[in-house]
Amino acid sequence: YPVDKTCTVTAKPGGTTKAITRSGKPNASINADSINWVIDVNTSMSKLTDAIVEDTIPSGLTLEPGSIAIYDLTLGLNGNVTKETLSTTKSAIDFPVNLGEINSAYRIKYQTSITDPKQSSYNNIATLKDGGSVKGTANFDIGKLTVGNPIEKSGVANNGGVNSTKITWTIDGNKAEADLKG
Repeated sequence: YPVDKTCTVTAKPGGTTKAITRSGKPNASINADSINWVIDVNTSMSKLTDAIVEDTIPSGLTLEPGSIAIYDLTLGLNGNVTKETLSTTKSAIDFPVNLGEINSAYRIKYQTSITDPKQSSYNNIATLKDGGSVKGTANFDIGKLTVGNPIEKSGVANNGGVNSTKITWTIDGNKAEADLKG
């Protein structure tokens, strides 16, 4: 007799998997005005009944409204992310992000505005909880941002500097891209 049954098998990946990891990158190498953050959650594919992701936005940064996006992750057998798809079932507008009952991996992407570019570092900490139980914590430090100089001056002597009688000066102003008033 023919049997018509469907079976779903979920394989947990091997390799290095974690409860939570994170990274961040400024939007420019000089005079950045925002940082793009990525949090990978539950790449171990554990069963969690009340998954909550908390994120402590450090001093000098503010969360960009509407920037949080949640992606479903597909993992290879070694635990590496092979595909990310914008989630149709998970969303958030602020932290903490409530993922609810899960047994798969997710990626949370968001952006912060830099409100104080002179901070010595931007150490961001994210925590994955299952209800009240901490499953993992991840932090990432951006370090000090590079800000351009307000004014730079350089000169080149004629005749290669030998018995020079003339210097050509170059002045670069506002490489810090600051708002200049008055």
